[in-house]
Amino acid sequence: AGASAGRGDYDARTPLHLAAANGQQHIVQYLVESCKQSVKVDAQDNFGGTPLQDAMEGGHSETIKYLTEQGGTIDETKYVGMLNEAAFAGDAKAVHQMITKAMVSPNGGDYDDRTALHIAVCEGHTAVVHVLMAAGANEQARDRWQQTPLDNAEQFGRHNLVPILNKAVKVEFD
Repeated sequence: AGASAGRGDYDARTPLHLAAANGQQHIVQYLVESCKQSVKVDAQDNFGGTPLQDAMEGGHSETIKYLTEQGGTIDETKYVGMLNEAAFAGDAKAVHQMITKAMVSPNGGDYDDRTALHIAVCEGHTAVVHVLMAAGANEQARDRWQQTPLDNAEQFGRHNLVPILNKAVKVEFD
């Protein structure tokens, strides 16, 4: 009908945003590969959201992988906060899902450069520490006070976490 595949609605959400949000991989691929002239992989809606962010929020792993390979990006600061909140709450399942399904990096730092691993250690959440270490969290990451998660374990008497932090224990999760 002559509609532009790159044009957005009233919130500047493009067809690529909508397809990614709903995990419609075949449509995402069609738009990216067949409509290169008008479709921007990193198009931002009025809220700063990108198609990759929409795919992440929906947990659509295949679409996340594809859009990342095509150069899609996100503002990771939003996801660092969500991951850190789950680590603080001791919700190992949510941490695992954000890392494996939404492809959130386990090494993002907040405004104080504290990672989810710093927070999980401080709160004594052993299961979360295991999940983060299995996902490749950096046990040497330094916050703005130059403290590592190991420093925090020693400072807060989390002696049971020291062996986990001293060696990257790989744990398999469903």
